[in-house]
Amino acid sequence: MYQGVQQDSSSTIDGYKESHLRVLSAPLDVYWEEALIGYSDHYELMIEGVSAGYYCLNSDNQLVALFLIAEYLSHGEGAMAHIVAEHGVRQALAGTNDAYFLSLCLEISTRSEIHTILFQDNDRNACVEDQGYRFEQATAADEDRLLLHYVQSNGDMDIDSIETGFEDLRGYTQSLMRDHQIFILYEGDTLIATSECRISETQKPYADLGMIVATNSRRKGVGSYMLARTKRFCYERSVEPICSCEAGNIGSKKAITKAGFVSRDRVVLFSL
Repeated sequence: MYQGVQQDSSSTIDGYKESHLRVLSAPLDVYWEEALIGYSDHYELMIEGVSAGYYCLNSDNQLVALFLIAEYLSHGEGAMAHIVAEHGVRQALAGTNDAYFLSLCLEISTRSEIHTILFQDNDRNACVEDQGYRFEQATAADEDRLLLHYVQSNGDMDIDSIETGFEDLRGYTQSLMRDHQIFILYEGDTLIATSECRISETQKPYADLGMIVATNSRRKGVGSYMLARTKRFCYERSVEPICSCEAGNIGSKKAITKAGFVSRDRVVLFSL
């Protein structure tokens, strides 16, 4: 009755993903969309031989997306049971902004914990004290300096980017400068922080922000200042900033909140 057909590239799944984004109650973190889901294995879900939706499994065999078109919503529990049994899935990641997927996970979960906090801006004019820093958009000439900063601050980096090596990190940095924006904050001639701004092509008008503060410059308000400046860049282009952090990252949460963001949603890790 149920069948998942793996697809490397499919206009059908692309259409389902667009529809999926439209039913979310709040935007999906752009990094989450492009990296975690984007690089996952995609399956077209067939029900009685008819295409009914899609689902995604990441490299850890976690279910990170499930969407059914309206005509097949009543098959959600059966689809979940099939996916779990067929792939041996033991965990799922679902956002509170994705009520249908979240509800299906709740039905069969044995344990849950907050994995990621999702933020939206609540104060576009949040005042963060200007301490004479220099804020610049990165160019190709800054690449080696950025790489050194990322490596030295790897405690805040995506662990996959660190573990797969320096060359992968270089490609990651180049792709950010090519497809999005990286900003650098200087105190004098010293790089003290960077920020990333990923303007979404699929969830307009949103842009996902991230920041990394050099170890010696933390707990001084630098992160909040960097986010506030990057927010300004967004609003000058009529783009709405969003961001996220891991639930246990207290420092990032404080910096994000001070920069005027609030959280209404979470990504939950379910044990199935």
